[in-house]
Amino acid sequence: MKFWKHILITTLVFVSICSSVLFTACKATDSCDDLKCINGGTCSNNFCKCPSTFDGPQCENKIGDRFVGNYIGSMTAEGYPTIADTIYIRYKNDPDKLWVSYSYSYGNTTKRDTVIGTINGGVSINIPAYNNGNYRKTYALNLNSEINRLSFAIVETADVTNASSTVIHYNFLGFKL
Repeated sequence: MKFWKHILITTLVFVSICSSVLFTACKATDSCDDLKCINGGTCSNNFCKCPSTFDGPQCENKIGDRFVGNYIGSMTAEGYPTIADTIYIRYKNDPDKLWVSYSYSYGNTTKRDTVIGTINGGVSINIPAYNNGNYRKTYALNLNSEINRLSFAIVETADVTNASSTVIHYNFLGFKL
């Protein structure tokens, strides 16, 4: 009798272990159960798909934070003295809009100007061209976030209808403080 008792107990223990392994191994799990996407991100196949203004494993980083700050460097323009400059970049109300404040020289005058742009893919800011009659200014701003280097180019055309009109190319190169 003792023999059958051991066999029965051993069999019951074996069946209960096999059953628990079978039921827990076959449980369907959602790969997104443990991943919490924030800032409007959605989970798919255990990865967060972030809105255009955020990135990171859980959409926790504002892309604009890469740009926001002070950049010290110099502004150059052919025929004009190089000026030491600090470019300031700040948020403008909307998480994908930034304002850029910079200095530039012409003649004996140095001016400070501010433009507003939209983040483009986390590496550049699209700044619309400024047009006033025949006068035109275009902008290109790029960031190498690995080394915090900012390049900012401005092309100023005094009269776009005149091929021999004065065109000034301003170039800023600086690093984030």
